[in-house]
Amino acid sequence: MLHARVISPSHRTAEVLRIALDCAGAVNVVKLLGAATSPEGDVVEFSLAREASPRT
Repeated sequence: MLHARVISPSHRTAEVLRIALDCAGAVNVVKLLGAATSPEGDVVEFSLAREASPRT
């Protein structure tokens, strides 16, 4: 399981959430509005099954 944290400008958070929720391997999606301080913005966190992660 991989864990991701994205700090997003508030006007882009809906797009970040859509991408995370559209991924079949993403679970435990969390949205924290206004939680980021530096840089300012929203925080989106989720867990991603290793099988669904891109291969590098």
